[in-house]
Amino acid sequence: MRPFPRRRLSRAVLTTLVLALAAPSFAVAADDEEDWARTGPYFGVSAVGGTFITAPDNYEKQFVALGLETLPAPPLPAMDNDLDHDAAAGFDIYLGWRLHKYVAAELEVEYLPEVEFDENAGDFVEAETLVFSGAVRGILPLGRFEPYVLGGIGFMDADVDDVRNLGVILNDGVGLAIRVGGGFDFHLHRNVALRFSTEWMLPRGDIHEMEYVSIGGGLQYRF
Repeated sequence: MRPFPRRRLSRAVLTTLVLALAAPSFAVAADDEEDWARTGPYFGVSAVGGTFITAPDNYEKQFVALGLETLPAPPLPAMDNDLDHDAAAGFDIYLGWRLHKYVAAELEVEYLPEVEFDENAGDFVEAETLVFSGAVRGILPLGRFEPYVLGGIGFMDADVDDVRNLGVILNDGVGLAIRVGGGFDFHLHRNVALRFSTEWMLPRGDIHEMEYVSIGGGLQYRF
């Protein structure tokens, strides 16, 4: 029988040792990769900014009808019919449960205080919104980076004030609200992730003109 070459034997031993030493690392990497998509509860807090879609047009038409763009000062300076509103800053808090690597269910509370609609002379309408909703997230598990889309429904409480008592017809009260959006989670640690999201709140009924888009980011803790 032809003897096994010593050089080949040395290579075989060296390869076996390298694989033996590397195997635990590969196993840990595989476990870590799978761990990002594990099931279980989580919660998070995000800072959000909201921009309203249809309310500015509604109030602008009312200001035109009220003649506000032509009133002299005092008490109101002349205006050029250029209604504006500042992006409202607020927060959302959510609690969820990852049911499957591809699916999670969430409850969320989102609050936007001090939404201001103004003309050149200053604020005329001020509002705040509070949304309670439940949603289902569809997740694409790509390791640390996990994009998602979501859809759900809940209630919006919109409190709107005619701060100058000009006779503006307000769209406030409580109504159903549809919530759709998307974003991504980026896992920093087994228990900590960053979340960035864009969501569209679509209220129904008397407050349908208070729809808005929010963009936010914050921290999430996974148990």
